[in-house]
Amino acid sequence: MPSTPPSGGAQHLSGIAVLSARRVLEDLVGVESVSRGLASVSESARNDYEAASPISWVLHESVIEVHEAIAREAGEDIEQLALTVTEMSVDRLFGSVWRIFLRFVSDETIISRTPLMYSRTRSLGSMSARIVSPGIAEAEISGWPTIPDRDIAIHRVAIQRFLALAGRRATVRAERTPSGARYRVQWRE
Repeated sequence: MPSTPPSGGAQHLSGIAVLSARRVLEDLVGVESVSRGLASVSESARNDYEAASPISWVLHESVIEVHEAIAREAGEDIEQLALTVTEMSVDRLFGSVWRIFLRFVSDETIISRTPLMYSRTRSLGSMSARIVSPGIAEAEISGWPTIPDRDIAIHRVAIQRFLALAGRRATVRAERTPSGARYRVQWRE
């Protein structure tokens, strides 16, 4: 588990999330594109990104700068690449034994654990989640009013993919709120 997240106003990502994304990027676009992307960013962003470890936290701005540079080097659209990396990272994290276990867990348990996944990968803001009615839930990120559109989409895809691994075919709609983002989730088994 990562160390205590940094306090203050800047968003950080857990080192585990950064390392997972880097491995996925290397598989998708190649080690060479990742290396060229890293070589093209500011020294501070490169140092932050390369210092990622399972117990560290990495400045969100550094991750954005690096991932955008990698997408440019690979000739990929960063918006689509970010969503693909998210899907594959969720698959790798929960795709083995977890996938079987998640199919036997109740909807209430899955939805109640969603905020924990957010807090273990992000340092700014918080997530709450609740079941509205059978097969319908809402999740909300608050405390991050400047959340980038890309991050809103990334969380939408992560929620949808996690539920798919749990055997629930879900649709997730996202909308910006004054304090962050809200997700309306509908699924069926």
